[in-house]
Amino acid sequence: MKKLLLSIVFICLLFISYSQGIKFEQGNWKEVVALAKKENKLIYLDVYTTWCGPCKMMAKKYFPDEEIGNSYNKSFINYSIDAEKGEGLEVAYKYHITGYPTNLYIDPINQEVIYKSIGAPEDKLGFLKNGQIAIAERNDKMKVEEYTSIFNSNQYDETFLKKCINKYEYKDLNNDKLLDAYIDRYSMKHSVDSNIEFLESRLSSLNSKAFDYVYEHMKAPKEGYTKMDFVESILYKTIEYAGTQKDNIYFEEGMQKFKSLFPSEIEKSLYYTKYFYLKYNNSSRIWDVYNNYANFLIAKSSSSYEEDNLKLLDKVKNQIRLQLKDKNLSKEKEEETIEKSITANPTLSHQASTQASTELNSMAWDVFEKNRKDISLVSKALVWAQKAVELVKTESITDQLAVKDTYACLMYASGKKDDAISLENEIIESAKKEKLEDISGFEDTLTKMKNGTL
Repeated sequence: MKKLLLSIVFICLLFISYSQGIKFEQGNWKEVVALAKKENKLIYLDVYTTWCGPCKMMAKKYFPDEEIGNSYNKSFINYSIDAEKGEGLEVAYKYHITGYPTNLYIDPINQEVIYKSIGAPEDKLGFLKNGQIAIAERNDKMKVEEYTSIFNSNQYDETFLKKCINKYEYKDLNNDKLLDAYIDRYSMKHSVDSNIEFLESRLSSLNSKAFDYVYEHMKAPKEGYTKMDFVESILYKTIEYAGTQKDNIYFEEGMQKFKSLFPSEIEKSLYYTKYFYLKYNNSSRIWDVYNNYANFLIAKSSSSYEEDNLKLLDKVKNQIRLQLKDKNLSKEKEEETIEKSITANPTLSHQASTQASTELNSMAWDVFEKNRKDISLVSKALVWAQKAVELVKTESITDQLAVKDTYACLMYASGKKDDAISLENEIIESAKKEKLEDISGFEDTLTKMKNGTL
């Protein structure tokens, strides 16, 4: 069966409303670009997912606001797109979207990003400021290449360096060298708090003096946000840059920094290594990376999975509490709402197990699709798939059967053809019993197994 993405469901208690405020265009991306060119406006592109809580918050609090609407409708052609559906998949890939929501301000002439902001601004003023920055960037006639040339000449002052850093940030460019120059030349002139305020939101990667400075001096993160969350957000930027540059060394440097900060987070380190090599550098090394990650997930004890399930469930509960904070509910009503949300989404109670099953299934299927002639690797992948079947906890019968289908295909590839055919028959019978609408994929697999053409 095709690779699964058994996405962990996040509770979204908020809903989208467009009764007033920002006017979002309803056409496709090509039509939006044409309209923006015609009206000589920038495009404001809201990139969201259906499971993203902050995306829902923006849709409820910012998009319907009259002041925001007046500002954005005057200056931008506004468009909202789901990064996981339809043309959103292509747009998200084109603009290297790594987090949600992502706010893009785009020049329709060349479809290049003028300004990029990841995450929901903390307040209305922050959202308005994003628009103002984008407009100011469009009016800045000095190109980024000119800023870079002056920086490389080493003939600049603090004011210019900050403008250069901002320019790189707005263009979503790696600014390690610029931030390190700020640390070396100007940080001692300012207080630690002032430096943190300037540097924190502008970090490009873990591979800089600026990151080390911020991590060492940053105060306790805001409620619901940990130092781990902060580091992971910067690690994603590190991976993105290393991937686009095809720079394995840069990635490995970032991973070593992550490991040194969180030596006990072996599972996360293995996950991010797999993520990098699969997404950006799918070479022969990927099979060793898969094997290392899979071996860890298989060796992990049942009690460890249960412990991680509880930790992730507590994290979701805290996220819901934050969403309910301004609703002034009693403690009893708040807890009742949380429990109802968990009951309505039972997968939340076993996120770690489900995610591990997803990862193992995905890697096992990759072996079957791309390297099934390697019997040694297939034998390993068969073990991964078997563990994926054991761990799958999703309430979706379709997902459960898909994991079993991967296992059956690998059984077939390993030479256990009769067992594979028997399991595939069981999968089809279960699908019929559950009255699934489309079982043609399973039936096609079974036919190929019987004909010896799988």
